[in-house]
Formats: sequence, C-alpha cells, structure tokens
Amino acid sequence: MESMRPDSLGPETIVRISKIIYEGTRKLRADAEQLETELTNLGLLSSEERATIEQAIATLEQDVATKTGEQRAWQARISRLDNLTQAQQRQAAAEQALREARETANLAAPDRIRLRILQIVEPLRSLRERLTLALGRKAPAELRDEQAKATLRQTQLDANSAKGTRTRMPRT
Repeated sequence: MESMRPDSLGPETIVRISKIIYEGTRKLRADAEQLETELTNLGLLSSEERATIEQAIATLEQDVATKTGEQRAWQARISRLDNLTQAQQRQAAAEQALREARETANLAAPDRIRLRILQIVEPLRSLRERLTLALGRKAPAELRDEQAKATLRQTQLDANSAKGTRTRMPRT
C-alpha cells in the first residue's frame, strides 16, 4: 500500500485525484444543501399556516359538496323536463288520435242512422213476411217482381211481333 502514498504518486495523478475528491465533495454539499432546503420547506408549519391550509381544505370540501348538490338538482330538473317533454308528446299523439276518432265518428254518422232504422224495421219485415205467408198472399216486393217480369215478356212479344219472328219465351 505504500505505492498509494502521495509522495509516491506523480503530481498529475495527485491533481486528478484532488479534482475528483473536490467535485464529489462539492456535489455532496450541494445535495445536502438541497435536502436541507427541502427539509425546511417540508418542516413543521406554524399553527397559523396549518389553520389557514385546513380552512382552505374545509372550504374546498364544502364547495365540492355544494357543487355536487347543485349537480343533482340540475340533473333532477333535466329529468323532469325530459318527462314533461315525453308527456307532451304522448298528449299530442292522444289528441291527434281523438281528432281522428271524432272525424271517423262524423263520417260514420249516416251509417249509424241507417243501422238504427234497419234495426227498427227488420223485426217488422219478418213479421210482415210471416203474416203474408199465413194469409196466402204474396209480399208486395214479390208482386212487383212478377209485374216487372210480365211487362218484360209483353215487351219482348211486341218486339218479336214487329219483326215478324217468333222466339221462345222463358217460363216463369
């Protein structure tokens, strides 16, 4: 280990070693000063500073709670508006359906009147037909049908006579 003694080393080596030691020491001192500064900054706060920070934190927490409550209130309003909009749309659709139903009812009014008349007359018709059959007479509609057929036959005979040809007449 004697070879490591300063007098056994050359001057250049000693200068280099001295520079390395100086630089390392300087860096360590700078790091130590920085750590002391951080330690001072992180050090215990005075009670006034601590109270101020705690008050600021409490104020921020209260603001967060207030804003959260306001957000819920706005969300509830938005929900009510959405529900109101949907209800208005359903009401408009119901009113349109009601208008269409009234229009359809107005269009069907003549048919309902005819139906009522038929409901009154229909039972009487079957009674009249039963009475006519019981008396052995034909119903007036049947008489008119036979009269129309007879008139048609006569018109055909007259037409055939005018032509001079004889055609066979349908039997009834």
